Amino acid sequence: MLWEASGTIYPIDEAKELCNLAYDLSMRTHMDGLRFGCSVQTHQQARLARPLGANEVFVPWSGSGFEGMERQQIQFQRWRGSDDHALFVFAHSARDRKTQVSCHAMGQSNGSRDKTLHSSENH
Repeated sequence: MLWEASGTIYPIDEAKELCNLAYDLSMRTHMDGLRFGCSVQTHQQARLARPLGANEVFVPWSGSGFEGMERQQIQFQRWRGSDDHALFVFAHSARDRKTQVSCHAMGQSNGSRDKTLHSSENH
């Protein structure tokens, strides 16, 4: 038996399954961040502010570029006091479609086709 902070007690096999699920979800969020980061790297004007490696992608770009993504209902956070920096966060609760739409919007703003890595769901 394994005890969780919420007070729930799980059989060890069930606890292992929950750990595997949590690992799979965290890996997927990292891959979503990497896929979007690849879109940013192929962009002619946007760039990465920090190296890729997690589900957070920091992007310096033009205010008008971000406004275009907002019109397409792409969700991100602007850095405080800066119109030309944003943070894109990919969560385990987001579906693959959100990542595809974000990558496509970045590719469209570049005037090119989407050159990102595609998920295994699309093969």
